[in-house]
Parts: sequence; structure tokens; C-alpha cells
Amino acid sequence: MATNKKVEPIVIKDMSATAFARLLKKLRACPPAKQYAEGKTLKQAWRYARYGSWMMWLLEHVHNHFDTKTGTYKSIKNADKNFGTYDQYLKVYYAQPDTYGDFAKRDLERAKFFRKHYVVR
Repeated sequence: MATNKKVEPIVIKDMSATAFARLLKKLRACPPAKQYAEGKTLKQAWRYARYGSWMMWLLEHVHNHFDTKTGTYKSIKNADKNFGTYDQYLKVYYAQPDTYGDFAKRDLERAKFFRKHYVVR
């Protein structure tokens, strides 16, 4: 999967704790993720996230949000403005290093990787 190409970081616009909680609710995040993010801005949650899989889930769901009204997948409103384009996401995703070993170790490495390539400001 990995090509280890250099990829420019994507700047994500920070969200207030309230707006971030609304986003997680809209995306139907799991209860542990919502609990972890409770009271945190996106920047705070991103900076201290230990699970790269949660970070990857958020990025995927922002760009492939399932709209229950229309029954289709689409980007959430302003996703490109806040999270970069889907093409940028794919470039970062495929630049991930191949990591082996136990899941927890890989997930920590993935979290570090996403923090490096997605900067919240």
C-alpha cells in the first residue's frame, strides 16, 4: 500500500468543542469516540488522539458521509474547505508507511502519521 512519497501537510480548520460534537453525532461516531472528544475542540482531540484508526475514520467519513435522506454518500458541507479535498486525503492515505506488529502499535504509528500530515489550526 505505501509508497513513502513526501506529501505536503493538509491544514484542517479547527472546530469548537460544540461544533466538533455535532459533527461526530452527524457522522454517527461510536460512543467511545464521542466520549473521548467530549469538551475538546477538534485541535485538542486531534493532538492527543492515540488511535490512528479513529483519525482515519473521521477523515473517511467527512469525505464519504452517508446522507440518510438521499441514501447516497457525499462530502459533508464545507469538507474541502475544512479538511482538504478527497484527492489530498487519498494521497496522504496511500503514503502511510507499512507497519507490522500488534494492532495497538500500528494504531499509534498511524496516529503520529496523521498528525504529521493533517495539521489542525
